[in-house]
Amino acid sequence: MLSYKIYKHNSSSKYLLFLHCICGNSNIFTSNINYLKKYFNIITIDLPHHGNSMNYSDTLDIKNIVNNIILILDNNDIDKIYLCGLSLGGCISEYISFFYPNRVEKMILIGVANGLSNTILEYGFKLFTKISYLIPRSLYLRIFNYLVIPQKNNNNIRKQFYNNAKRMNKVALINWLKYLSTHFFNYNTYLCEYLNNLNIPKLYIIGKKDYIFYKKVKRSTITNQYSSLIILEKSRSSL
Repeated sequence: MLSYKIYKHNSSSKYLLFLHCICGNSNIFTSNINYLKKYFNIITIDLPHHGNSMNYSDTLDIKNIVNNIILILDNNDIDKIYLCGLSLGGCISEYISFFYPNRVEKMILIGVANGLSNTILEYGFKLFTKISYLIPRSLYLRIFNYLVIPQKNNNNIRKQFYNNAKRMNKVALINWLKYLSTHFFNYNTYLCEYLNNLNIPKLYIIGKKDYIFYKKVKRSTITNQYSSLIILEKSRSSL
């Protein structure tokens, strides 16, 4: 089972589930948890091969991951949840709403990785994924780190991201990138249309300087009658 924590509220019956980005873990939400636990029961989960779920041994399959999350809810008698997913965590949140829409009240999707902003990024991502096994681990992580966080003024975030990535098995990281490639295809073929017609309120938050996902998120939320979009002018997000 995935590693998780539950922060109980004395009186609230509402549960807010946080799902982190790639090469992150549930600790990135510490400041959010400290504030929001005054109002909600909080659940944090470390996704496979991240944080305390490093030794995850099941197949890295989206239905399997979603079922593991639902199992955590069932074991704790939690019926419905509010979802807050950051980038990769946002993608997982979307699949939870796809397979188990009756378990989701509302969704907050921050910098969700639903597709790349242009064809150059798409081809570059596919090439990087295909040759990943040929690149030495240290060089691979440095290239990956630069692609995700290119701005020099984000050195502290880049360093934290790199240190988290070093703890991950390289094969696991490559498999997650392959998963993202599959997710981009799924989103374009059926998931976007499904989400656009799903009557679950969704709040999308994206940084305008997120050169990787900004255009895709903006385009895909225009026709979504159940969605609203907040653009942070001086901010960006990561995978």
